Amino acid sequence: MGKFYITPTGSGNKSGSDWANAAAITSLDGAVRKAGSGGTVYLAADQGAYKVTNGINIWSGASFSDEVTIKGVNSRTGADQEAVIEGTRPAAYKIGNPAGNELFKFQKGAGNLHFENFQVNNTATVFRAVGDVADITIENVDADNVAHFFQTYAGSGNKTASVTDLTLRDIDVDGFSRALIYIGYNSRDVLIQDVRGDSERQDGDEFAIGVHLVGTAHDVTLRRVTMENATDTTGGNYWNGDGFATEAGVYDVRFEDTVARGNTDAGYDLKSKSTTLVRAVAEDNSRNFRIWGEVMMVDAVGLNPEKRGGLLNGQNQIHVLKGAELKIDGGYFADAGSSTRVFLNDGGIVSIADVEIVRAKTGALSAGAIGGLDRAKIELVDAVGKHSAGTPFTPTDIDDDDEDDADDAPAPATPAPTGTIFVGTARADGFAGTAAADQFHFDAAVNRGADRIAGFGSNDALVTRTALADGNRDGIIGFGANGTLELGGGAVKFDGPTKGLRLLGQTDDGFFYGDAAVRPTKAVEGRLSVGDKLVGDAKDKVANRFFFDTALGLDLGDDKVVSFGAKDVLMTTSRLGEGARVAAGRDGSFAFGGDADLGGVKVTDTTGRTVAALELDGVQLVGGVQYFVYSLLDG
Repeated sequence: MGKFYITPTGSGNKSGSDWANAAAITSLDGAVRKAGSGGTVYLAADQGAYKVTNGINIWSGASFSDEVTIKGVNSRTGADQEAVIEGTRPAAYKIGNPAGNELFKFQKGAGNLHFENFQVNNTATVFRAVGDVADITIENVDADNVAHFFQTYAGSGNKTASVTDLTLRDIDVDGFSRALIYIGYNSRDVLIQDVRGDSERQDGDEFAIGVHLVGTAHDVTLRRVTMENATDTTGGNYWNGDGFATEAGVYDVRFEDTVARGNTDAGYDLKSKSTTLVRAVAEDNSRNFRIWGEVMMVDAVGLNPEKRGGLLNGQNQIHVLKGAELKIDGGYFADAGSSTRVFLNDGGIVSIADVEIVRAKTGALSAGAIGGLDRAKIELVDAVGKHSAGTPFTPTDIDDDDEDDADDAPAPATPAPTGTIFVGTARADGFAGTAAADQFHFDAAVNRGADRIAGFGSNDALVTRTALADGNRDGIIGFGANGTLELGGGAVKFDGPTKGLRLLGQTDDGFFYGDAAVRPTKAVEGRLSVGDKLVGDAKDKVANRFFFDTALGLDLGDDKVVSFGAKDVLMTTSRLGEGARVAAGRDGSFAFGGDADLGGVKVTDTTGRTVAALELDGVQLVGGVQYFVYSLLDG
């Protein structure tokens, strides 16, 4: 069990023995072999982006008894951090552009590999199985502008590229033009969990599909997966572009809490057998559910189908094809479009129970036999047009218990009040802060006087063009005599903070500092503007505090808290939402500023599951600062 080190350019003798002698990323297969069973390959995430122009083949690991972890880290602190990889795909997608390079290629013999902490940009295929491989885990990876994220496609003389025991978890992709996740041959035992893909309507690459299962792939579970905006307008009379698609030959597939939204063809286009959908949501697709195979749906939701184009496309909640068998146990299908048909049965067998329907009076209910249809559970409403655009669905729209859920819907977070921006001059300035979130800007090249700030509050920020001196690099800046802070050319005296200032982060405006006393003891704090990843204790033995100073009214970035346990708390200085229970938004994040767009945080628990709601444990007033303390439900 060894360690191997990689940096963007390599260094020293490039043996990979330590950071001073780090290897290049092209040496990854050798790194896997040298790290050995149970070893770790570290990629420096703080030394710039990795420029990759050709695929990196990995042949090793299948013979190991334990997996090798390949992960991005901060080379100075060792903390988890996403390593950025840039490919050759043109950054602005355009029909006819070069596809770009492949990145990681799993050749026959690869296996027992665990990838984590990557940001991959402008790449044709991020991960590809070229031959039969097994025991692959990929998690905490973000991607932007790709054709495929994961693909099974045989090459190098292999006739098949089946993957066994594959886990794709905590994946977030913006922009894809083909099948984002394409799994075929005889692949099996696959888990796709907490994955979001937005095609961003990359059109004309024959064609975008969120998750596509083909061949005889089987025993596949998709849990909390969202696929949206797959688009194909170049196919003539028929527009393709599905959120999820399974082909004939595929079997034993289970969808749990999945969402398909805004796709130009089907939300779910399912030809597979033994397929189960539990609490699946389809919204704003041409056909929300298109069933060709053997499917059971439990507590499904269909909302507002929309035909965007294609002469042969339809606008249906559910379309069942000849030979299909569909059973629905519980569900809600709502729409107010005059062109919508709720059920279109073209020769299949359909039976439903406990299904509620809302439809336009001038729309259509059904064509073909629908067994168990209860007209007492149908509500007719006035049409709002050919199609309707209702309230976007969030997981809290489905009750999971019989209790009063008045607080379940996500409420807007409370943004900090906007304060005054004070700018220092060459004179001796005196500033009086307000009760709102003020900013005090100083430039050492300009400010030469003896300045004074009265009323520097817990929600205020000092902004400097250059970083303040911090000898021990702990981010805490102490005051001199009488609360005076040296600025290089001048000085400023504070009437307010007593423990000094803490570094909040850096933006284009400069370095931001806040009252050091505000950060709770032993808390880990998210920084400004950047996407922080704050990590808890996977075994939940330690009580962690994750702090976000939301009362500053500043953009805190899109952050992540992982391994958030029952003993942990998330602390803010303004409410995340009203009520004792706060739900995450559509993207799975808890917003810091509501409409003010001050960033947010995605939370996953110690099992890797996305946390959909937090409960407010209480509000604490300490040193004049209000702290809102959140934990897991029943945590």
